[in-house]
Amino acid sequence: MGEAELFLLNGEDLNRRVLMTRKTGMRIFEQKNISGSISFTGILMITGTKMNNIFKQMENPSHNEWSSERYEKDPKLAKKIYADLRKFVRDTVKNKFQEQITDEMDAVGLNDFLPDKSLTSDQSAKKSESLNSAIKSIITKEKKQEPKSVSRRKGKDTEDFDKQLAGDFGITPSGNQGGNGDGTHSSEGDDGAGAMNPGGNNELDSNESGGQDKKRERKPSKQPIPMKQKYLCVDKDKGKYNFMISPTKTVPSGRLVFQVIGEQSDYDLPITDASTNDHIVTVDKVSSNTVHLHSLSKNKRFMLSVNIDYSDYCVLEVELYEN
Repeated sequence: MGEAELFLLNGEDLNRRVLMTRKTGMRIFEQKNISGSISFTGILMITGTKMNNIFKQMENPSHNEWSSERYEKDPKLAKKIYADLRKFVRDTVKNKFQEQITDEMDAVGLNDFLPDKSLTSDQSAKKSESLNSAIKSIITKEKKQEPKSVSRRKGKDTEDFDKQLAGDFGITPSGNQGGNGDGTHSSEGDDGAGAMNPGGNNELDSNESGGQDKKRERKPSKQPIPMKQKYLCVDKDKGKYNFMISPTKTVPSGRLVFQVIGEQSDYDLPITDASTNDHIVTVDKVSSNTVHLHSLSKNKRFMLSVNIDYSDYCVLEVELYEN
């Protein structure tokens, strides 16, 4: 008793898990299979020194699992302690929240299996009404057939038609009174298009600048590029780390984003300086947790040395993106 604290919260659509952590804030794993009917979430914090030492020896190298066999001093004792801890979490959840859900429970989805009598009666009424309908009268309409177009035959009819045009309108089939004469356009102005100047004043000016030749700017990629990587802590107190990186594709301009994992929550790694051992791969700039690089070649390994503002060992994660 007094070696750990359990914080619980109940509500709708929660994950039904408890996050297990140790004294240093190390996030181990989420305990599942606690209750399938209670919606809750929680966090268990081991605060006592004795309990923290036991569970620290039970951790695997990845810090994401507890196993009683790893406690070499007394595996049976460690197994009992771990079982009691799980029982304590499970019983506490049920004792705190079980009574709240037994008083009233919504039968979700039950209405899908119960018939709607009002809807059934309405459908029956409409169906019977449609069966009693009858046809009283039929009205028919005659469609007038349009006369077919008659083509004019050449010969006498054509001559009569030409005479009518000459008498009524003064139009002759040949001569200077009509047809395609050589008359000129009498309207003034420069706008519009004609046979000699089909463009008019609406032609494009080649000297004017426009936006047709503008290129769309390329946005930085949000999809990380796979790469092979290893890192080694050179000086813990000064925060010096060496990373061996080999990208799987050529990246003319890219960025490496660093994070610290395994703590209570992931957060950005504060980088103060970075350099490479390759004269081709150059560091452009360093901002916050990001190192901007140039000229990365496919499957060509290089070493990146970084200085971080952190004076303790930590688990690091780095991802490569293309600009």
